[in-house]
Amino acid sequence: MDNVVEKFKKLEIDKSPMLPVWEDINRFAYPSSQSFMSEYSAGANKRKLQFDSVAERALEIFASSMIGMIANPTTKYINYEPRNKDLHNDRSVQEFIEEAQDYVLSVFNNPATKFYDNLFYTLQNLGAYGTASLLSDSDEKHVATFRAESPRNFNFTEGFNGTVEEIYLERKYTYAQLERLADENGWELPQDFNKKKPDEECKVVRWIGRNPEFSADGVGEQFMRYRSEYWLKDEQKKVKTSGFNTFPAPIGRWGQLDDLKWGDSPARMALNEIKILNASERHLTFAEEYSLRPALFVSSEAKFGKLNLSPGAVNAGRGNPNDTLRTLGINGDLNFSLERNRLRRETIMQAFYVDVFQTMSDNDMTATEVQIRAQEKLRGIAPKAARIQTDILGPTAERILRMGIDRGDLVVPEALKGQSLEVVYTSPLAIAQRSQEAINLQMFLQDAFMVAQANPEALMRLDFDAITEEFAEIRGVPAKVLLEEKEYEALKQAMQQQQQLQQGLATAQQAGEAGQALQAVGNESS
Repeated sequence: MDNVVEKFKKLEIDKSPMLPVWEDINRFAYPSSQSFMSEYSAGANKRKLQFDSVAERALEIFASSMIGMIANPTTKYINYEPRNKDLHNDRSVQEFIEEAQDYVLSVFNNPATKFYDNLFYTLQNLGAYGTASLLSDSDEKHVATFRAESPRNFNFTEGFNGTVEEIYLERKYTYAQLERLADENGWELPQDFNKKKPDEECKVVRWIGRNPEFSADGVGEQFMRYRSEYWLKDEQKKVKTSGFNTFPAPIGRWGQLDDLKWGDSPARMALNEIKILNASERHLTFAEEYSLRPALFVSSEAKFGKLNLSPGAVNAGRGNPNDTLRTLGINGDLNFSLERNRLRRETIMQAFYVDVFQTMSDNDMTATEVQIRAQEKLRGIAPKAARIQTDILGPTAERILRMGIDRGDLVVPEALKGQSLEVVYTSPLAIAQRSQEAINLQMFLQDAFMVAQANPEALMRLDFDAITEEFAEIRGVPAKVLLEEKEYEALKQAMQQQQQLQQGLATAQQAGEAGQALQAVGNESS
């Protein structure tokens, strides 16, 4: 591997045109994150430039609502299915998939892994800067631990088709912290390391990319598909190498800017409105204070020099001591500015899709109508949100599954060996995306039953078993709810035999009754 630090520095230069925009977003919409171009001391007031917090509040609503849509902890929003369709009805495969789903979600739901905290920060970074990464490192006790990465701390390269090939992460440590990390992780520090001051800071660059020595038949980290290297930035020395079977730092982008690998974001689209709103609110605050404490003038003759129009200021000049105290008024219609700012706030909230996330209510609407209307609104954001699933959530779920298999926590059944599983999403967003399919199917069945009133044979063309399976797939129903195909066929055969037996008994009973009637007629004749 070439010098990682030199490549990282070059990528930092390539990223520099984005920094002024990200810094403005940081100041006005996401001040709790790290600054891109300034260094703040601990406890510094980073909101001093804010005169309106609507953008910051909208970003928080955006991140929390997105979690509710794609990764609600109270639901089973991730599942797996074999790529080989012939294995879908295999009982051992179904049992393994259910076990794998519970295993992955248990890792996500474990507070010690901090998955949801960091997913929230990841979504905030996406809403603010348009690009973010969710790092998952292995953990002996908890399987994995997660960390959200801001574009301030990483660079990446992509292939010809736009896929991420490698990522560079930067960390800042004191030398005392670095020494502890070296002891815990087996880092090889330089010989003169002990001469450094414990509280002196240093930077570490981590590179993760495809392993040039990868071998499917190789044993050990050296031959795994991905490699990770740690370098001391100032010393340009490699201190640690490790390997992974799955990429541990997927990168998500909200949207793509032309000719740039960095993503677009709701905050960037609304940045002009955010800055204008803050400037307007600053002037309105001054005007409000001035209306309560206007500047005063106490002389009838001209005052030499510049008038002080600050709230509460007193301007005195030569003149009659008996002159009355007067106010210096400022003309202007504040109501017009207040209305304009209200419209700006609505525009900013819409840029962060807050109007989509808000629950709709109407006294004249039924519960079904409310649900349909909400699903229609969700479909408006689905293309963007689905990208988060495929770029971040899905790869993370695949990685945790592979880690569980490598650790021996999950045992792959014989039917799945040599096969692959793909992630399927059963979140409210995924269901909303397919809700139109369910609505179309329901409307078709209503039409079919209406036709059947005139022609009952029309229903013979419908495969009700296939319809049931289609509804179950659209609604994200667990596979265990439906009988296995062999069990279902056996049950149908038993029911058919029972029906045939009942029909035979009914026929015999009718024949017996007919025989008795004939015998009675014969007796009467004789």
